[in-house]
Amino acid sequence: MRNVTELCTQSHLDLLRQIWILKFTFMRRLENNLWIKRNVLIMVIKLQNNFVLVVVVCFLIAVICGTPFPLLAEEPAQQKETITEKQPSKLTKLTIIIRGEALYQEGIHEWAGKAGQLITEWYPKTAALLESDGFKPPSEVTIIFEKMDGVAYTVRDTIHISIDWIKRQPQDFGMVVHELVHIIQSYPARSSPGWVTEGIADYIRHAHYEPNVPLPRINPNKASYRDAYKTTAGFFIWIEKKYDPKFVKKLNAVMRERTYKNTFFEDAAGRNLDDLWKEYTDTFRKENQN
Repeated sequence: MRNVTELCTQSHLDLLRQIWILKFTFMRRLENNLWIKRNVLIMVIKLQNNFVLVVVVCFLIAVICGTPFPLLAEEPAQQKETITEKQPSKLTKLTIIIRGEALYQEGIHEWAGKAGQLITEWYPKTAALLESDGFKPPSEVTIIFEKMDGVAYTVRDTIHISIDWIKRQPQDFGMVVHELVHIIQSYPARSSPGWVTEGIADYIRHAHYEPNVPLPRINPNKASYRDAYKTTAGFFIWIEKKYDPKFVKKLNAVMRERTYKNTFFEDAAGRNLDDLWKEYTDTFRKENQN
């Protein structure tokens, strides 16, 4: 008959390690009874050379103390990593004001209602497209319809829209999205060039709200990225398609942080701003040659 020691394998060593763990668990449970703790410790040490007796003694200890026996115990549950999901920005209040003679303009109330629905739908979408760490856009929006020059403009969380423009261009709801972007942007005053601000606003309009509406062709010999609006929006769309699909989101972040410099383009796309613009306008030159 082979000696017990000869039967020891790696599992035997693992069992001894678990026995010692059980011993210390047992000692903690009996920490208020010094006599029992001292004598059990002496017993385990004396029996440690006898593998079988150690197993028996520890099993009895486990039964008496209600401590699970190591071989039968379940694996301790691993602590799950807590993941905090970002909560989407929400529009909490929308106010629509129709001033003065605008009240009597035919169809203005219906148009204003559609604009309000559009704001409600596109507020969370735009906030997600232009999210950045630690920033929350204004949660309240006001739209004022009034007689004024121009098309529309935005001050803080308020959009002003010309009723004359609506009469001439009743299908121009993309203008509403453009102005909504300015509320979501909320860039610090004098922190960035205006052509970037307006370019991002029209980028959201043309790349996401109405992507099937073609942008007007530019004259590659006269146009500049500083022209803003649709010209700059087309430039940004091209950069995202060719170099970095998150280009505008990154650009938006540095605008909010007041750290924008023209060198951002080289960091994001690997080429300086002027070289990128030339490459972009060359695509129009090639089309003109064909």
